[in-house]
Amino acid sequence: SMGLDSWGKVFVWGSGSEGQLGQDTHGLGPRSAGARRALAPIEVPLLGAKRVVQIAAGWAHCIAITDTGDVWVWGSNDYGQLGLGDRADRFMPHLLQAPGAGDGSKVGRVVRASAGHGHSVWLSDLGHVFSAGRNDGGQLGVGDSIDRAGVQAVTVPLRVWCDTPFGSEIS
Repeated sequence: SMGLDSWGKVFVWGSGSEGQLGQDTHGLGPRSAGARRALAPIEVPLLGAKRVVQIAAGWAHCIAITDTGDVWVWGSNDYGQLGLGDRADRFMPHLLQAPGAGDGSKVGRVVRASAGHGHSVWLSDLGHVFSAGRNDGGQLGVGDSIDRAGVQAVTVPLRVWCDTPFGSEIS
Protein backbone atom coordinates (compact mmCIF):
# COMPACT_ATOMS: atom_id res chain seq x y z
CA SER A 1 0.00 0.00 0.00
CA MET A 2 1.06 3.60 -0.60
CA GLY A 3 0.15 6.96 0.82
CA LEU A 4 1.08 10.57 0.09
CA ASP A 5 1.05 13.28 2.75
CA SER A 6 0.37 16.99 2.22
CA TRP A 7 4.12 17.78 2.11
CA GLY A 8 4.72 15.38 -0.79
CA LYS A 9 6.28 12.57 1.23
CA VAL A 10 5.58 8.99 0.13
CA PHE A 11 4.77 6.29 2.68
CA VAL A 12 4.49 2.55 2.08
CA TRP A 13 3.41 -0.45 4.12
CA GLY A 14 2.62 -4.13 3.66
CA SER A 15 4.65 -6.67 1.70
CA GLY A 16 8.02 -5.75 0.23
CA SER A 17 9.03 -9.12 -1.16
CA GLU A 18 9.43 -7.72 -4.69
CA GLY A 19 10.85 -4.34 -3.72
CA GLN A 20 7.58 -2.42 -3.52
CA LEU A 21 8.54 -0.81 -0.18
CA GLY A 22 11.51 0.96 -1.81
CA GLN A 23 13.66 0.55 1.31
CA ASP A 24 16.84 -1.07 -0.03
CA THR A 25 19.26 1.84 0.36
CA HIS A 26 22.23 -0.58 0.65
CA GLY A 27 21.74 -2.40 -2.67
CA LEU A 28 21.06 -5.80 -1.10
CA GLY A 29 17.99 -6.55 -3.22
CA PRO A 30 15.92 -9.52 -2.01
CA ARG A 31 18.48 -10.23 0.74
CA SER A 32 17.62 -6.94 2.46
CA ALA A 33 15.75 -7.71 5.69
CA GLY A 34 14.33 -4.17 5.76
CA ALA A 35 12.73 -4.65 2.36
CA ARG A 36 10.49 -7.59 3.34
CA ARG A 37 7.46 -5.97 5.01
CA ALA A 38 6.23 -3.03 7.02
CA LEU A 39 3.35 -3.39 9.46
CA ALA A 40 2.89 0.40 9.69
CA PRO A 41 3.58 3.22 7.19
CA ILE A 42 7.26 4.04 6.60
CA GLU A 43 8.69 6.78 4.40
CA VAL A 44 10.44 5.88 1.14
CA PRO A 45 13.95 7.19 1.96
CA LEU A 46 15.26 7.96 -1.53
CA LEU A 47 12.29 10.25 -2.21
CA GLY A 48 12.65 12.16 1.07
CA ALA A 49 14.09 15.36 -0.44
CA LYS A 50 11.60 15.42 -3.33
CA ARG A 51 8.04 16.76 -3.38
CA VAL A 52 5.83 14.04 -4.83
CA VAL A 53 2.47 15.15 -6.24
CA GLN A 54 0.98 11.87 -7.50
CA ILE A 55 1.42 8.17 -6.72
CA ALA A 56 0.15 4.91 -8.17
CA ALA A 57 0.37 1.43 -6.68
CA GLY A 58 0.12 -1.64 -8.88
CA TRP A 59 -0.04 -5.30 -7.90
CA ALA A 60 3.56 -5.17 -6.62
CA HIS A 61 5.09 -2.03 -8.12
CA CYS A 62 4.96 1.68 -7.36
CA ILE A 63 5.13 4.94 -9.27
CA ALA A 64 5.72 8.44 -7.90
CA ILE A 65 5.65 11.70 -9.88
CA THR A 66 7.38 14.78 -8.44
CA ASP A 67 6.42 18.43 -8.75
CA THR A 68 9.20 18.80 -11.34
CA GLY A 69 7.73 15.99 -13.50
CA ASP A 70 10.32 13.35 -12.60
CA VAL A 71 8.89 9.82 -12.61
CA TRP A 72 10.25 7.34 -10.03
CA VAL A 73 9.45 3.60 -10.24
CA TRP A 74 10.23 0.58 -8.06
CA GLY A 75 9.06 -2.91 -7.13
CA SER A 76 8.17 -5.92 -9.24
CA ASN A 77 9.20 -5.75 -12.88
CA ASP A 78 8.28 -9.25 -14.11
CA TYR A 79 6.63 -7.87 -17.25
CA GLY A 80 8.74 -4.73 -17.64
CA GLN A 81 6.04 -2.60 -16.01
CA LEU A 82 8.61 -0.17 -14.58
CA GLY A 83 9.44 0.93 -18.13
CA LEU A 84 13.19 0.69 -17.54
CA GLY A 85 13.89 -1.58 -20.54
CA ASP A 86 14.43 -4.81 -18.58
CA ARG A 87 12.60 -7.19 -16.25
CA ALA A 88 14.69 -6.88 -13.08
CA ASP A 89 12.85 -6.03 -9.84
CA ARG A 90 13.93 -2.76 -8.20
CA PHE A 91 14.16 -2.61 -4.40
CA MET A 92 14.55 1.17 -4.32
CA PRO A 93 13.16 3.96 -6.54
CA HIS A 94 14.74 4.47 -9.96
CA LEU A 95 14.31 7.54 -12.13
CA LEU A 96 12.42 6.69 -15.32
CA GLN A 97 13.73 8.41 -18.43
CA ALA A 98 10.88 10.67 -19.53
CA PRO A 99 9.15 9.38 -22.66
CA GLY A 100 10.56 11.13 -25.71
CA ALA A 101 13.39 12.77 -23.78
CA GLY A 102 16.47 13.25 -25.91
CA ASP A 103 14.83 12.44 -29.24
CA GLY A 104 13.45 15.88 -30.03
CA SER A 105 9.85 14.92 -29.21
CA LYS A 106 7.46 17.45 -27.78
CA VAL A 107 5.56 15.12 -25.47
CA GLY A 108 5.22 17.36 -22.44
CA ARG A 109 5.77 16.59 -18.79
CA VAL A 110 4.36 13.46 -17.14
CA VAL A 111 1.58 14.50 -14.76
CA ARG A 112 -0.43 11.32 -14.06
CA ALA A 113 0.21 7.60 -13.72
CA SER A 114 -1.84 4.48 -13.32
CA ALA A 115 -0.53 1.07 -12.29
CA GLY A 116 -2.21 -2.28 -12.86
CA HIS A 117 -1.36 -5.95 -12.45
CA GLY A 118 1.96 -5.93 -14.29
CA HIS A 119 1.54 -2.80 -16.39
CA SER A 120 1.82 0.98 -16.07
CA VAL A 121 0.36 3.94 -17.96
CA TRP A 122 1.58 7.56 -17.91
CA LEU A 123 -0.11 10.74 -19.15
CA SER A 124 1.68 13.97 -20.11
CA ASP A 125 0.36 17.50 -19.65
CA LEU A 126 0.04 17.68 -23.46
CA GLY A 127 -2.29 14.65 -23.54
CA HIS A 128 0.21 12.04 -24.71
CA VAL A 129 -0.15 8.53 -23.27
CA PHE A 130 2.65 6.02 -22.66
CA SER A 131 2.61 2.47 -21.31
CA ALA A 132 4.87 -0.46 -20.38
CA GLY A 133 4.61 -4.01 -19.05
CA ARG A 134 2.11 -6.82 -19.27
CA ASN A 135 -0.01 -6.79 -22.42
CA ASP A 136 -1.68 -10.21 -22.73
CA GLY A 137 -5.09 -8.51 -22.80
CA GLY A 138 -4.00 -5.52 -24.88
CA GLN A 139 -3.86 -3.32 -21.76
CA LEU A 140 -0.94 -1.28 -23.14
CA GLY A 141 -3.05 0.03 -26.03
CA VAL A 142 -0.32 -0.49 -28.62
CA GLY A 143 -2.27 -2.67 -31.07
CA ASP A 144 -1.04 -6.13 -30.08
CA SER A 145 -0.69 -8.43 -27.07
CA ILE A 146 3.11 -8.49 -26.66
CA ASP A 147 4.57 -7.47 -23.28
CA ARG A 148 6.85 -4.41 -23.39
CA ALA A 149 9.73 -3.69 -20.97
CA GLY A 150 10.34 -0.23 -22.42
CA VAL A 151 8.00 2.74 -22.46
CA GLN A 152 5.75 2.77 -25.55
CA ALA A 153 3.72 5.63 -27.00
CA VAL A 154 -0.03 4.96 -27.20
CA THR A 155 -1.82 6.49 -30.18
CA VAL A 156 -5.07 8.10 -29.08
CA PRO A 157 -7.43 10.11 -31.31
CA LEU A 158 -7.79 13.04 -28.90
CA ARG A 159 -6.21 14.38 -25.74
CA VAL A 160 -7.26 12.14 -22.87
CA TRP A 161 -7.51 12.23 -19.11
CA CYS A 162 -6.76 8.97 -17.30
CA ASP A 163 -7.98 8.69 -13.74
CA THR A 164 -8.93 5.04 -13.37
CA PRO A 165 -7.73 3.38 -10.17
CA PHE A 166 -5.85 0.07 -10.11
CA GLY A 167 -7.18 -2.56 -12.47
CA SER A 168 -5.97 -6.03 -13.33
CA GLU A 169 -6.20 -5.55 -17.08
CA ILE A 170 -7.20 -1.91 -17.47
CA SER A 171 -5.70 1.44 -16.53
